Amino acid sequence: MAFDKKFATGIHIAVVLSCFTKLATSDLLAKSVATNPGLIRRIAAKLHKAGIIKCYAGKNGGMELSKAPEEITLLEIYEALSLTPVLKTSDREVFSPCYISCNISHVLGGIFEEGEQALKNTLADKTIADVKNKIEIIR
Repeated sequence: MAFDKKFATGIHIAVVLSCFTKLATSDLLAKSVATNPGLIRRIAAKLHKAGIIKCYAGKNGGMELSKAPEEITLLEIYEALSLTPVLKTSDREVFSPCYISCNISHVLGGIFEEGEQALKNTLADKTIADVKNKIEIIR
């Protein structure tokens, strides 16, 4: 199963921006994330739309956080990137003679919603500053 890396990349971008007092370019961020500047710009556009970062176009353009790292939760980034739930039920056709096949998606759906809510609660309690501080400790 492949997991979407946009969330980790969005956090990475915000943490790097929290280290700068000047604008950071998509090229610089791409080097830190080890990806291409186009992906950085696509993710940055969503973070900008959510009010997490400010983006400036042009020769002297770049990005910066729109508020203090202590004020940006990981949940804000998760929601800004419109990520689908991590846990999903099967979309396979139901085999009607089997009562398990007929009911498992409904039962798992409730369990998975609880798990997603637990994830969101955890993300709401963690900030970009928390991530940066943990990185600084292990540096």
